[in-house]
Formats: sequence, structure tokens, C-alpha cells
Amino acid sequence: MAEEAVQGNVPAVDDRQILDDLTLLQQVDGTRLGGVIHEASSVQLQRPDDTLGYVQTDYRGAEDLMVGGAVQTGSVVGEAVGVATDRAVNALLLNGDVLRTEGTRGSGPAGPEGSGLSEGESREGNGGTAERAELLSNARTTTTYTELAVALPDIPVPETPDQVIDDGTVPNAAPVTVLDAPTATPPDLTAATTPAPVSDTPSLTVNGVSGDEDTAIALNIAAALTDTGGTEVLTVTLSGIPDGAVLRDGSGAVLTVVNGSIVLASTQIPGLTLTPPPNSDDSFSLTVTATSTDGSATPNSVTTTLPVTVNPVSDTPTLGVAAVTGAEDTAIPLTISPALTDTDGSETLSVTIGGIPDGAVLTNAAGEALTISGGSITLTPAQLAGLAITPPPNSDADFTLTVTATSRDGTAAPASTSVPLVVTVTPVTDTPTLTVSAASGNEDTAIPLTISPALTDLDGSETLSITISGVPGGATLSAGTHNSDGTWTLTPAQLAGLTITPPQNSDVDFTLTVTATAKDGTADPVSVTQTLAVAVAPVSDTPTLTVQAAAGDEDTAIPLTINPALTDTDGSETLSITISGIPDGAVLTNTAGEALTISGGSITLTPAQLAGLAITPPENSDADFTLTVTTTSKDGDAATASTSAPLLVTVNPVSDTPTLTVSAAQGNEDTAIALTISPALTDTDGSEALTISIAGVPSGATLSAGTHNADGTWTLTPAQLAGLTITPPANSDVDFDLTVTAIAKDGVATEATKSETLHVTVDPVTDTPTLSVTAASGNEDTAIALA
Repeated sequence: MAEEAVQGNVPAVDDRQILDDLTLLQQVDGTRLGGVIHEASSVQLQRPDDTLGYVQTDYRGAEDLMVGGAVQTGSVVGEAVGVATDRAVNALLLNGDVLRTEGTRGSGPAGPEGSGLSEGESREGNGGTAERAELLSNARTTTTYTELAVALPDIPVPETPDQVIDDGTVPNAAPVTVLDAPTATPPDLTAATTPAPVSDTPSLTVNGVSGDEDTAIALNIAAALTDTGGTEVLTVTLSGIPDGAVLRDGSGAVLTVVNGSIVLASTQIPGLTLTPPPNSDDSFSLTVTATSTDGSATPNSVTTTLPVTVNPVSDTPTLGVAAVTGAEDTAIPLTISPALTDTDGSETLSVTIGGIPDGAVLTNAAGEALTISGGSITLTPAQLAGLAITPPPNSDADFTLTVTATSRDGTAAPASTSVPLVVTVTPVTDTPTLTVSAASGNEDTAIPLTISPALTDLDGSETLSITISGVPGGATLSAGTHNSDGTWTLTPAQLAGLTITPPQNSDVDFTLTVTATAKDGTADPVSVTQTLAVAVAPVSDTPTLTVQAAAGDEDTAIPLTINPALTDTDGSETLSITISGIPDGAVLTNTAGEALTISGGSITLTPAQLAGLAITPPENSDADFTLTVTTTSKDGDAATASTSAPLLVTVNPVSDTPTLTVSAAQGNEDTAIALTISPALTDTDGSEALTISIAGVPSGATLSAGTHNADGTWTLTPAQLAGLTITPPANSDVDFDLTVTAIAKDGVATEATKSETLHVTVDPVTDTPTLSVTAASGNEDTAIALA
């Protein structure tokens, strides 16, 4: 593109006015700029971040300056900071550097021919300073000079001694030559105009701020007009305000934000606060633009960013729980409903359940037991689904859980809320345990019972009782209460040393039904039952026995009174009677008179054989004797049981008729005639005494032995019979008969006698008479007896 010179005059301006219609150079590749501005008093360049840069040309050779600005309502606004009019220079902008080349003052043509410049050439200006210029080929692509915005960083420009800043000397007109202008015809800048108002670039200072989410964060913005003459108006535009954020002025009034932006009057800046969107801790940057407007002049702006750091704050979550009720030893579902109040995903939620009783079990929806530590557990919300608690084993104690929902937003301190959750445990009677052992023992004895019930619920809430049924009639337990229905009720304490005594004399085995019953408060009782076999070993019961002393005469059958009886009358036993001590020679006879067989002085009989039983003592014996009567019972194969009693048999002596033989005797009168008398006892056991009585002894006759009784009889012992003689009465040859009686006497028994007649023949013998006279005397005349 051929260079063309555009010539014109710059309207007169005051020291703070900016020219609006100057050529702006196009940004070609995003980093480099090209082109030449010739004889311009100021140039404004816009950067992509909406801040501005200015190039101020100094006619006296001073360095160009670059200052900041802002974009307001689509216009570039800024401030010229230096003006000089003694000469014109061309300014070349390239990569942030300001280069100058010599120009001409006035309205002559500009361009390579007029300025004497070519691309890349530098030469001396009118002021005697050497300037250099570099022209880029890509600068020739500029299309229009009124609408292009060019990115350009701040250009640091050192001061020079001849720089004049705001010296108030501004020419009425300054001819301008524009190089590389577009083909379009530029505006006529040669005519002189009346000075127009210029909006001066305001000052703007911001500092990054920080604050907690959901709280009002004070914004540190200081904006001010640089033109304090009162002709300008200052506004501040905030943009980039997050959706949902709330802006308030110093009075706390909420300001209306449209599409993330708001324009504020300068009076609204003090005390300005911004509350981030609810529950958000996302940091953000505001774009702050301060814009000054001087009447109808194009507004002038300066823009910067204000970083806002939002500190995360954990919002207190919500928490709902419902009191629950369930049976002991069962899983009780828990209703716990936590929720985050900050739902932007920045927070995490956990739930801690405390106050869990020792021994309780928490399970999840899969029935898996969760790990509890120190009575507490922390869960995620997902783990609450199907959560259930099983109280400690066998416990119906109510308890209260403390449920705490905790939210945490990043590194922020957690926020929590807690509520109590009452768990009511309804009592359930647990099935007790019961063990029994088969029992055995003898009939008629206390048989120990081994019964061991136990509560499975050991927290003291349950009671235990034991019921025993099947106790035979007549059997008794050593403890407990005998109920009207035949059962027995016992406490656990009464089981210690418990015995059962079978019905009297019974050896019948039986089975008890033992029931242990647990009861927990008002809950239904629960029972467990076992059977307990009781084996009763037969025992022969001692029979009863009564006897009566017996008495009878010797040699006669003496009835015996023996009355045995079984004490066990259930038919299980047999009874026998043994009579011992029977004297040798004695005879036992039954009611039929049959002699019973005695062996070794003893005999065993059945009860039936006792009827009519009699004993005949040994022959001729009146010796009393004592029988030993033993009655014996036998129950099956059990040992026998016996009882004995003595039976005294008194034998009344009976004198047995003795034997007696006599022989007739013969002899002479007045001589001793031998008598042959032979008596004998038939009872030779020594119990009897034998005497001989001789009657019929003639008066005057004498026996050689014996006792002459007053009644004329003679009594002799058997020994006196030896050589016994009788002397008839003197001088009598009269035969006579003696009556000889053998008398047997057994104690106090009646005598038994045997008499025989013994004839005595007395042969006469003439006796020499004797004579004796006795002198007689008498009275006279009386008969005198002669002897």
C-alpha cells in the first residue's frame, strides 16, 4: 500500500482535552503495532482489558507519555498530560516503544516525500534531536482510523528536561499529517474550532478483598475525579457480579444488578458491600470502571479488576429424627434425615450417632454390623438408608441417642446440629434355658431332683418361675407350693436341694414335666419344658408283726398267735414268716393237724399257713421256751426287709401218770415182810417229782421207811422203796392189802397217780407169850384192876 499524506489542523483544546478523531492503528497479530502518527498532539489507544494508553507528542522534543484510562459507553476516554507547540514530530508505535521522526509544521504534504522518511529510516528533527522511525509493512492494513481499538501495554517513558506537563500553552491549531491513512477520506481537521469539553480520566484504586461466604464483604473501591472543577460527573461501573450475589450500599439497601453489572454514583461507593451467592465460596473478580463525563464530552474511563476471595463457611445442616419403638433383641429401624443447606456441592455431610449403649449393634441395609467405637459412630448420608439398631442383648432399657449432622466446606470449620433420638424398647420375654437330669432313688425315700433353669436375660428385668407337673398322687416335693391342680410351683431358690418322695411304698417309675417360665414386665411369658424321668428302685418295706405269748399244757398242741402284715400294700411285695427257736422235739401243726417240717429248729411259713398254727412242746416237757418270729417282706429283686418279735410259749406242766408195779408179799407175823414196789415217771425230763403213797397199812404195822402221815398213809420217795419192808401189827397174822399209789407231780401241775394193790400174806407164828403183872392196889371195897 502506497503511503499517502493526510494533512489537517488540530482543533484548539485546553490542557485537559483529548482529540477524538485521530487515527488508531490496527492490531495485526495480537502483539505488534505499526504505523506513524504525524504532528498529532495526543493519541489514545485502547487495550483488550479496556484500559487505555496515550501517546502525547511534545513539539519541543520532549518524550512521549503513556497514561491509563477506561472505556465508557463504547467511547475511549482518557487524559492528555502534556502539550507543546514549537514543533511537530511523528510518533511511531512498535511493541510498546515510542519512536519519533522529524515532521513539518504547517499544512504541507506529508509522507515520504514531504517528511523525508522511508520505512525503517530515522533522521534528525527540527529540534536538532536525532529520531528514528521504523515502519512495519503490516501497518499498512489499517482500514479506518476512527473505529479501531489497539492493545498496547503501558509504556514507561522517562522524563526529559524539556518536557512540559500541563503548562497551559496550547496552540489554537496544530497541522497534522497522518501517514498510512486509509483510502477513506479523513475528516477535515484544518478548520479551527471552539475548544470543546474533555472528560478527564478519573483516578481509580481498588484492593482485593476477602470474606466469608453468605456474609457481606466490604468492597475497597476508591474512585475520584481528576477534574475537580465541578463540570464532570463520576460514575463507577461494577461488572462481573456473580449471579445471585447481593450488592448493598452503605445504608444496607439492596442495589439492583442487571446481567451482572451495575452503574453506581460516586455517593454509593462508600460502605458498599457484596454478599456472594448463597452458600457459594467461589472466589471471583469484579471489573471496576470509573468513568468521568464532562458535559457532552466523550466519557473518559479507567478500568481495573477487584479480586474477591470468598472464604468457605460450613453451613449448619438440617436434621430431622423421629422417635422409634421396637422390641428388645430385634433391629429397630432408625429414622434420621440430615440435609445440607448449602447445595452447591461444596460441602460434605456426615452424621454422628452417639450415646449408643454398650452391646447395641448398628446394622446397615444389607444387615452388616457397623463398627462402633466408644458408643459412637460416624456415617455418611448414604449409610443411613436401612440403618437399624439392635439394643444390647436381652435389654428392654429405653435409651436416647444423640444424632449430630456435621457439614464441612473444604478447610472451613465444620458446622453441626444435634438432636436427641429416643429409642423405646418394648420388653420381650426371652426364652429361658432349662436342663434336667434323670433322677433315681429308692421307694419311700427322698430322691434328689436336678433341675437347672436360667434366664437368658440377665439385666434383672425378668422373673423366673418353675412349674412341675406329673407328680404322682401321694408323692411330695421338699419345697414349693402344691397347687390345687396337682402341679407344684417353685422359685429358683427352692430348687436347691429339691427332692421328691414317691407315694408311700410305691416303686412305680414316673415322669415329671418341668416348665421354666420367664416373664419380663407386662410382656407375655415365655416357657421352656423338659421331661424328667424318675426311676424308683423297689425297697422292701419292713412289715409289721404282732405276736401273743402262748401258754398250754405240756404234751398238748398250744395255739400260736402270729399276725404279720405288709406295710407296702400295693401288691409289689411278698411276705414270709420264719419261726425259729423251736425246741427239739416240739411239733408244729397246721389247722388240719398236719405236722409241718421243722429244720434246725426253724420253719418258714406263708401268711396263710399261720392260720391254726399250734406247737406241741417236746414230749413230757413243761419247759417254757421263746420262739423268734421274723416276718420278711420282699419287693421284686430288692433286698428283703424284716422285723422280728419274740413269742414266749409257756408250757404248763402236766404230771404224767407214772408207771407202777407191785408184787404180793408174804411173811411171818411179827416179822418184817419185804415189799416189792416199782414205780417210774413217764416224764423223764426231770420236771416231775415222784412220790409213793401206801395206804391200808394196818394199824400197828410199820414200814421200814417213809413218812407215816397222820391219815395213816405212808409217803415214800422212790429211793425209800429200796429194801422196803412192812412189819404187820404185833402178833397179827391177819393178811392185808396195801394200796400203793405212785404219784407224779410236775411243778404245780396236778398230780398224776397210778395205784396198785399189794397183797400181804402174814403167816401166823405162835409167839411166846409174855407175862407181866403189875401190882394192883385199890380201895377197899372196890374192885381193883389187875394188869
